[in-house]
Amino acid sequence: MVETPKFVEGCDYSRFDLNNYYDTEHIDSLIANLRLERAEYIERFPGLEPAVARAVEF
Repeated sequence: MVETPKFVEGCDYSRFDLNNYYDTEHIDSLIANLRLERAEYIERFPGLEPAVARAVEF
């Protein structure tokens, strides 16, 4: 299992906060488009585990 740190001293996390760059409506649109693109991409793999396909549903 890989562990991901929740905090790294000296790292400015504000640069990863989408709210600093976009309004909420735009963020929601970006997320919806990304999920749609992922769903369309995984349709190309018919033998894929169903749980993987469900992970991108919304």
